[in-house]
Amino acid sequence: MLVYKDKRYGIFHVGTIYLVLSLIDTYIPSILWITGNQSARPPWLAPFSNSEISLGLINYTIFYSIMILSLMSFPKTNIEKWIGSYNVENIYLKKKLHIFLIITGCMFLIQLMYEINSYGGYSEWLFQKFSYRFNKGIKTYSLLERFLYFIPWRNLFDTLVYVCFLYRYRFGNPKVYGIVLPITSIVLALTTSHRGSILLFLIGLFFVESIRMYIHKKNNYDSSFGVGRESIYKPKYFILSIMLIGVFLLYGAVRTAIENEAKGNESTGTSVIYSVLNQGSGLQGISSVIKRYGNDLDFLLGKTYIDMMLLPIPRSIYTSKPITYGIQDISLDMGWTGRDGRVSNEAAITLPGEAYANFGWFGLTIALLYGTFFGLIIRFIHNMGGIYIVLYPTVVIPVIFMSNWMSFTGTMNRLLPSLIIFFMIFIISIKIYKTK
Repeated sequence: MLVYKDKRYGIFHVGTIYLVLSLIDTYIPSILWITGNQSARPPWLAPFSNSEISLGLINYTIFYSIMILSLMSFPKTNIEKWIGSYNVENIYLKKKLHIFLIITGCMFLIQLMYEINSYGGYSEWLFQKFSYRFNKGIKTYSLLERFLYFIPWRNLFDTLVYVCFLYRYRFGNPKVYGIVLPITSIVLALTTSHRGSILLFLIGLFFVESIRMYIHKKNNYDSSFGVGRESIYKPKYFILSIMLIGVFLLYGAVRTAIENEAKGNESTGTSVIYSVLNQGSGLQGISSVIKRYGNDLDFLLGKTYIDMMLLPIPRSIYTSKPITYGIQDISLDMGWTGRDGRVSNEAAITLPGEAYANFGWFGLTIALLYGTFFGLIIRFIHNMGGIYIVLYPTVVIPVIFMSNWMSFTGTMNRLLPSLIIFFMIFIISIKIYKTK
């Protein structure tokens, strides 16, 4: 139903992505746990009873059902008008893209150079990034370093690569825009040492490819966006997807092995796939929250949402600004602290988990707000048309992944990067269209 509601998105629909993440992070682990194979956990996460797991699943399922149904209730936008936004002559687009690619690429390399230097050299940087990847080399930032680090240069570069990838046939150079630039983005993503960076870029690339084919198809396979009849569902794309998943899992296994060796951790001997499917971080989050809030913990009554909305206000103005905020409050209540005693803002609280911690079962109404939120963003992207479609893989999809664990905190953490990406797309799109 999600795939056919709007064929522009297909398997990349908001609801479909959340469903896949839920299967991996919640539903499959619940089956493994209920059958008695609960994985080893930190001491603050005691094993749950079957009834506690079931209660978490019920709340989780109802929440996402409401959210997806509210999103799907938005009326579809005009397809012909949206397709028409691509059937125009983009006389300055290629030149602007080249300029911004050079700027963002160079700025990211300068940022990378500063980062490597902050670790004391390439060898130490490589060791730290793959062994203690959450330790930062720079503890305090100068004005220049703030400029280099707080502007998402790699995300901006990826955004431009998506546009080039979409227009590669129209630009008349599919090899450079369709192969060289994407490989460059993958290499840049590898410097983060995070699998998520690579995964998000690849998902975005497949999405942009499906959009290109959709535009080409709507023009009866006679357009400058492709050659002949094409489909994202051809065997070669499935084979490529399987290969990429294999490389992704291999990369994670190698990185984990390096990390375990550096930290002196013993290998569990379990397969990478099984470890992922049995982790169940989302299931741990929602089950823990429902187990304790309303019993030995008081509901937060909207505090985590309000604190995150006020977060952008400087402390010099908002003098009573809390030290911990968002889902950190839930982690603190639950006793989820790291080995150094600090409270993380990356715990897998989940969207329904945060809603329950604040309002109990009444928190299910928050799902309507999330559905409306995604619906409005998608409608905006469609109404703008043209290159604004890349806001979906650079803004919407990252928000889905971050909010899946970090809830509203993850959503707000993407606010500044999203605004900067939108501003760049706005600048590039100014006066570039000339009707044929």
